[in-house]
Amino acid sequence: MKLFVDANILVSGLVFEGSESLLLDLARLGVCELVTNAYVREEVRDVLPRPRLGTARNKLQDAARRSACGGKTCAQDASW
Repeated sequence: MKLFVDANILVSGLVFEGSESLLLDLARLGVCELVTNAYVREEVRDVLPRPRLGTARNKLQDAARRSACGGKTCAQDASW
């Protein structure tokens, strides 16, 4: 099953615990496939570094890297 996700879902799933993070976990496990577009990826890149999220930039980069690498930490940087 393919599910389109917007920037709000991605940011919430990467930064906070809850339904959105569970959705990202399901995608990592192969239960569903998440799809998005270049506009959404750019918006996520703009939003993640914002200080009001209260999360360190390194933690966000690690989460993005794990997401791009199927839940595992990988050597190369995430492409988004």
